[in-house]
Amino acid sequence: MPFFYKLILIIAFSSLSLSALAQKNNLDALINNYTSQKISSTSSSELISALEKNILADPAGATSRIDQLIGIAQRKNDNSTTVSLSRLKGASLFYQGKFVEAEKVTQKAYELAKKYNVQSQMPRILATKGNAQIMQSKLPEALETQNQGLKIAESLKDEPTIHLIKNNLVAIYLQMNDFDLAKHHLEDNIRFYSKIPAMANVLATNYNNLALVYEKQKDYKKSNELLHKALAQNGVEANKTLLSQIYNNLGSGYNNLNENDSAFYYFSKAYEITTETKNTKSQAVSKIGLSDYYFKTKNYSEAEKLASEAYATGKEVKSIDVQKESADQLMKIYNYLYQPDAAQKYYQISKLLTDSISNQDNTRKLTRLQMQYDFDKKEEQYKHQQIVHNLNLQQQILLNELNQNELAKTQQEQKLQSAELENQKLQNAENTQKLKITTQEKALAENRNKSLQQENELAKLKLKQFWLYGFIGILIVGLLFFLLWNKNRLKQLKTENKLKEKEAEELLQKNKVTESELKAIRSQMNPHFIFNVLNSIEAYIVESEPEMARSLVQKFAKLSRMILENSTQALSTLDSEWKVNKIYTDIEHIRFGKHFDYRFEVEKGLDLRQYLIPPMMLQPLIENAILHGLRYERESGASLLVTVTETDKHIEIKVIDNGSGLSNAKAETPGYKKKSFGVSSIKDRIEILNSDYPDIQASFEIIDRATLGEKGCVSLLRLPKIEERK
Repeated sequence: MPFFYKLILIIAFSSLSLSALAQKNNLDALINNYTSQKISSTSSSELISALEKNILADPAGATSRIDQLIGIAQRKNDNSTTVSLSRLKGASLFYQGKFVEAEKVTQKAYELAKKYNVQSQMPRILATKGNAQIMQSKLPEALETQNQGLKIAESLKDEPTIHLIKNNLVAIYLQMNDFDLAKHHLEDNIRFYSKIPAMANVLATNYNNLALVYEKQKDYKKSNELLHKALAQNGVEANKTLLSQIYNNLGSGYNNLNENDSAFYYFSKAYEITTETKNTKSQAVSKIGLSDYYFKTKNYSEAEKLASEAYATGKEVKSIDVQKESADQLMKIYNYLYQPDAAQKYYQISKLLTDSISNQDNTRKLTRLQMQYDFDKKEEQYKHQQIVHNLNLQQQILLNELNQNELAKTQQEQKLQSAELENQKLQNAENTQKLKITTQEKALAENRNKSLQQENELAKLKLKQFWLYGFIGILIVGLLFFLLWNKNRLKQLKTENKLKEKEAEELLQKNKVTESELKAIRSQMNPHFIFNVLNSIEAYIVESEPEMARSLVQKFAKLSRMILENSTQALSTLDSEWKVNKIYTDIEHIRFGKHFDYRFEVEKGLDLRQYLIPPMMLQPLIENAILHGLRYERESGASLLVTVTETDKHIEIKVIDNGSGLSNAKAETPGYKKKSFGVSSIKDRIEILNSDYPDIQASFEIIDRATLGEKGCVSLLRLPKIEERK
């Protein structure tokens, strides 16, 4: 029996939510209720669950019902239900063997999920898409799709879906002959689902798939043991597709063990179910098994009939595996019946089909090797980039430390020089005073040689000397006290220097976080803008328009103050940023001679004071729109529109202009920068936001309206809702 076909149909079941098997609601009643009632999450959930159960029993009938319901959901603007129904349509097409259509439908479902932000449905949509790709032998695409779904499921911490996707990956690993990895995933899944009674069907699926791995390794007894465990799970009988596959696999296992009666029993059970479900390909597999039983029991006419029917079905559904197995069976029958021409015919057919399968196997091997090579290459590149990044980061840290140390050293030397200068001044004063004292003593000695008539004057002079010496003594004592105080002051300065070195290290750690804010400040308050405003003010004064000059000065001063106030905060209110940018736009509007019109619009009911955003993120977008779009617009009617709206999780800010457009701006704007410093700072700050709020991703994009047949550009800034703490 074709191993690959047996495996993949079972694994495909894992892309559905198996909790639906517990639902007992009447499907028609649920459809009528959903059609006639307003949108209800409860009724929608019950309907989806019932449809999932219906897909397992009647995939073709489910498809028509789903198409009808998709139209109803779209008319109701029930986006979540529309996505769920689109996913189920892909699953129903898969169960009908329409794998190309299933891949296209699931791709559209994934795009709808992204459009309406229905993340919970994405992993299961991608799982079904990946299974459809596996059935088309698109192994690299299937591996990428399943891993994409696994990544989203892990981010959502959706454990059941994580294990369901791992089950799907087993199909790819087995085609790569990686039995160890396949066993690891299957055994991990069995441990997980054994603890959840409601997931008995999924547990049965994993037992079946693990059995197929052992069959591949020719351990038929272990394979049959696992298949019986799968058959013993509750609710398996309701899943016709799964049940037929288990029966077919048991028939194959007993056939390999030469237990013909048991093989006939299980092939017959599988044939009954596939006839009921009209799964022609699976029915053909059962016919091949039954044909082999009749051959062994010498009922050659019935064996030939069943093998021929299976071969015709294989050609009809374009299954190489079914054609190969049935051709081998017919060749065996005709050889025994001594019909050499017929036997030779099917021998040639089998040989051609074998070559085709061999080519497919070689392709799969090459695909596996290329996938491994690409992975190893990307891993090596990443390691090299990480090493370079770490070295550059360490170098930058060392340079910053050296710069801080040099700055502190320079400041310390300056303070020491000031102290030495002050000490030198005191020393000079002391020497001058000593010189005066020496001169006075000499004059006193000369006076002692004069006549006794000057005794009274001499006494007075002695008294003056006494006070002078007292003053000098006090001066000397004061000088000594100052020297001691200065010494203590130097010790204090050294202590303060150590504290400042510690503060410098702490500031260095904060430097990485504030670097993007500094970029934004430089972007807003760049010298060109300041000089241009000042030049405009000067022009108004020269042209005797003092009122305009005074108004512009006031606006510029207010803008500068608000920018500096906001830049000291990691987050500022949306209201404050809105006011800053209105003032900035008004200044530019005046400076460019009111060449363009502008409007600031806030969504009704949105309180700008309620939310916080990083400061100075909107201004670069307005600046680009004016300087590179509206400024050089030659036609009248140039306008700028700034809007702010809210979604469930985001604040969306748009800057829309009808200027020259992105491509024309690059060609016509004098001095146009290929890389905007302001835009670069926005991207850096978005990366910081996304690391702080990983569950609500911020984004930024610039859209050229020329692609829509319009003029100008649209800058869209999407930020997470961060509420102001009261």
